[in-house]
Amino acid sequence: MGIKAAIGEMTQAVRHPVKTIGSSVSKLRQTADTTIKEVQVAVQPAKSFKEGYKRLKFYCIQKAYTNFGGIVRDELDYFEKNYESLDINVDVTITKDYINSQRTTKNNAKQTFLELLDYPFNSKVDPPQEHPAFQEIVKQLLPDEAILISYLSKTDQPQVLLHVKSAGRFNRGVKMILENFTSLGKDAGVRHPELMPVYIDNLCRLLLIRIYDAGIGLQGAYDLLEKSNAVENARTKILIEMRSKVRFDRRVINLTPWGRWFCKACL
Repeated sequence: MGIKAAIGEMTQAVRHPVKTIGSSVSKLRQTADTTIKEVQVAVQPAKSFKEGYKRLKFYCIQKAYTNFGGIVRDELDYFEKNYESLDINVDVTITKDYINSQRTTKNNAKQTFLELLDYPFNSKVDPPQEHPAFQEIVKQLLPDEAILISYLSKTDQPQVLLHVKSAGRFNRGVKMILENFTSLGKDAGVRHPELMPVYIDNLCRLLLIRIYDAGIGLQGAYDLLEKSNAVENARTKILIEMRSKVRFDRRVINLTPWGRWFCKACL
């Protein structure tokens, strides 16, 4: 019993110092966390100021390069090479491409035009095989539109086109019911023939094709168009639902000289 009592007293004696040490460690940890947070708060303004300075410097370089071109190229390249270490949220590559495009457009247009005027007329140079604008035209074409241009180039024949309109008395109140209807899409094998009116508008916008008045000797082709389901539905709508007269505008589609040059360069 004496030994047991002695052990109890020893345990009781040790428990208090251990509890005190644990409490001290906990307080020390809290003090350290508080100190770290205070240091972070104190450093944050300086960090923000540093990042803001970098952003401001980059913005100034970008503007200077856009307006004057080339004089700060080294600075811009430095930003690109050290992009990760600078820790700024700016896509330098995209910005540089934008600046280059602006500089080319703004600063080189006059110089390029003067070079065109100074082109030696007496030099024996073959005519250009393609126009510089052809690259941009290709970017504005859909696959179906490329198929149409290729088909028109191969056939080299005018293609019939029909507008179906409703017309009141004395041709007043004319309303388009069916526009740019043609069998060209089906003949060329486009994937989405229902978009033919849009395709035709875009190709006309790019001046690759043009819509002319009806040609001579195409009566049979127009008769086939007028017997199609789409035209019959438009005719029924005009006569029965709108109680108006049917008017057919006969047109033809053909390549322009510009369009033929484009086809010669690309096909």
